[in-house]
Amino acid sequence: MELSIYCGALDSPARAASLSERLLAETRVRRHPLLYAYTLAGDVFSLGRFHVVPPSVHTSVTVGRRKSGGRVAPLGDGYLALALASPHAAALVSGEPHTVNPGQVLNRAVRGLLGALESLGVAAYYPGRDVVTAGGRVLAALGFETADDGATLVEACVAVGRSFAEVSAFADRADPGGVVPVDLMLPEQATCVAEAGGR
Repeated sequence: MELSIYCGALDSPARAASLSERLLAETRVRRHPLLYAYTLAGDVFSLGRFHVVPPSVHTSVTVGRRKSGGRVAPLGDGYLALALASPHAAALVSGEPHTVNPGQVLNRAVRGLLGALESLGVAAYYPGRDVVTAGGRVLAALGFETADDGATLVEACVAVGRSFAEVSAFADRADPGGVVPVDLMLPEQATCVAEAGGR
């Protein structure tokens, strides 16, 4: 299987959202998966596709929206975002488009992330649903979107140098009115690659 990998820093969450759209368009042409790893500056309160955008407030946290679904997540300084576009949901494991059903998409796509974390010394685990954990603590959040033609986008927000628990503080600053539903995450419920013993 061919996989093209790109990385870089992006200047805004809006640029990241348009990157995801471009990756989906490009994977349809190239007919193989494309992975883009990127960073954003500052503190970014990253919404999933279906979250209501909170009213604008003057804050040091930028609000952004991912193309995929999934829970709210922290991005920006200390975090890494991944966008994996495939021509169909089974492109990572098989040439047959319909061999992976929607309930299996994240299970297949997360395997590369787990391997990368293991190579960095982090014993990461995918317990199912939309998170990756280390020692039972949330380390990353995942989401996916499948287009009508089967093209699939999987996005991940990975805590590298700052804990995933920062999402609660980001929510307090970006959405003081509580418009966006956020599960309170205590420091002992989350971690990051640096804290989990990675390098």
